Amino acid sequence: SFPVLVKTFTMVFFSWKGTTTGGMLNANRQWSPMTDQELFQQLDATVNEKRLYLNPKISRSDLRRIIKVDKNRFAYIIRTQSGATNSTNYINLKRMAYAAELLRKHPNMAIKVVAYESGMNHVVTFHRVFRNIYGMTPSKYREQNQETSWQKYENLSLNWLNIR
Repeated sequence: SFPVLVKTFTMVFFSWKGTTTGGMLNANRQWSPMTDQELFQQLDATVNEKRLYLNPKISRSDLRRIIKVDKNRFAYIIRTQSGATNSTNYINLKRMAYAAELLRKHPNMAIKVVAYESGMNHVVTFHRVFRNIYGMTPSKYREQNQETSWQKYENLSLNWLNIR
């Protein structure tokens, strides 16, 4: 029938053009739509594996291209699957988690360097976002989460002795 022909043509055409709307060809070469959860898992895995959050120029369009959905569905997926209100917040959550790791692992790294290494262009914005997420400044976070050399030695010794 004509509607089936139009649907098939549309899916094949847009698949060929690389503008599919959140799906993939299954083993039988038939179009199979992906759930929002599957699309988000694909996006999140790509963002994490390629560490895209460290790119200060990453955009919503760049992220949308990964899962090939329109802007409205993309916004809905981010809101419902990531726990963030929008794509900027989603990326900033990843950036701040990375920044927190840098602050813990590199106690002598300057806050400005941590900001830039985390994908933030401006130190003031970095401070504001970090404080909103962690409830304290990066310096305070470092102070509260930094292991002393004695703690490091104690943890090393206990791990070596298999005690804990």
